[in-house]
Amino acid sequence: MRHYLARKLVDPGYSKVKVALAGCGGTGSRLLTNLAVLYAALAAEGHPGFHLTVFDPDTVSESNIGRQLFSPSDIGFNKATVLVTRNNQFWGLSWDSVPDVFNNEIGFDLVISAVDTVKARLEIQNLLQRSSHYRTAYWLDVGNLKRSGQIVMGTIGHHPQPKMEGVEAVSKLPCITDLYDLTQVNEEKQGPSCSLAEALESQDLMINPIIADYAVHILRTGFKDGFLTAHGCFVNLESLVVSPLKVNREVWSRMGFKMRKPRALKAV
Repeated sequence: MRHYLARKLVDPGYSKVKVALAGCGGTGSRLLTNLAVLYAALAAEGHPGFHLTVFDPDTVSESNIGRQLFSPSDIGFNKATVLVTRNNQFWGLSWDSVPDVFNNEIGFDLVISAVDTVKARLEIQNLLQRSSHYRTAYWLDVGNLKRSGQIVMGTIGHHPQPKMEGVEAVSKLPCITDLYDLTQVNEEKQGPSCSLAEALESQDLMINPIIADYAVHILRTGFKDGFLTAHGCFVNLESLVVSPLKVNREVWSRMGFKMRKPRALKAV
């Protein structure tokens, strides 16, 4: 099975894709840097690329140094501002930073969330579903525990698929909130880490960059090929196993998601 991405993401005739990154901490800081590399690759291949807006209300602390892409001179400054400024200067970009939580006021084609809590994910879901003035096409969520993590790229609604002989294409990819009932997740209330050593007790040093690499690889595949046969994956550093999340109704059904017939497909 395949899912062909909405035309506005892959057709060079369209303008730049509007992308939002919510959160630029452990995984988000790596994602931002990887997205700059992806932008350069797309530009070399003739794709119009994308404009990135980064949201994060937090400031850099001492415990962030080492596990996140910040230096001691960044302490006390807003994370989104620091990283966007650095990448703009390095790559000659004009991306935007917002020192606040994610909002969808201007509308985005693709939203990437690298947030720490279930509450933040549910708030993003509500914002995307309520944005009637602009139709967000895709939501890519990344998350991790100490030595494991997952990446899920889903669609907001259905997207029309081409009819090709011998190819079954699905119009809807389930989001993280379609596959998991996040309201049932019990998160322990923990204060911020005071040192890198303490931070590493809750998250392994390499889980964030590995999750970020796979997430951007999925985007790279979609932009380059125009379709996905896997829209996410599950990473386990204990066993060194990476399992794909296939575009497959049976797989989704086993995870509790059943495809509903779309009401009416509109071109995006």
